[in-house]
Amino acid sequence: MAMITLAEMKVRVIDLIGDSVTVDEIYGLPVSPVHGGQTSASILLAGVESALDAISSRIWKPSVFEIGGGLTTADLPEDLIDIEGVRDMTTGDLLPQIPLQVGGSFRSSSNGWMLYPSQTITFMNTLGTDGVKIYYSAVWSKPETDVYTPDLDDVILDAPVTLTTAIAFYATSYCLLERASESAVLRQYNTKVDSGQPIDNPL
Repeated sequence: MAMITLAEMKVRVIDLIGDSVTVDEIYGLPVSPVHGGQTSASILLAGVESALDAISSRIWKPSVFEIGGGLTTADLPEDLIDIEGVRDMTTGDLLPQIPLQVGGSFRSSSNGWMLYPSQTITFMNTLGTDGVKIYYSAVWSKPETDVYTPDLDDVILDAPVTLTTAIAFYATSYCLLERASESAVLRQYNTKVDSGQPIDNPL
């Protein structure tokens, strides 16, 4: 199945909001970056990014990274949610996670790992020459640019196509929240037409 682009997702959100895509008067194509008549490009991008974060807690991105040999600690990727498994590439064994608890021991002939301190993995013993391969759950990648060029490749969202509807609905609710806040601010300027007294307007 074809992946959906950022521009296509933003158009879907604009349609769901009930807005219309701003189009170039000369070429008849969406203006770059894609936005609506009442919905800015920045709020649309923020809505898609927040949706990618939200769905990652339910359906995450399967990812892998490697750590070289001879180390006892290493920094973890910024997109990490949790570690699913650690494989010792020297022995082929899956290493156990060590619980950090009172009465536990950090001395053993075999190796193990724990997540401490934050965004760091610490091993019980020095890694072998081939290091380890870490399988982890990650958040879906954010778009690196919001530029839309019809005749060139657009930014493609790396989340599976099966999550397209979930992303569109979440991003739409995010954008509608901004619209609702804006409406609430403007509402305070309403006058009480039934009283006929402009002084009844609190502002």
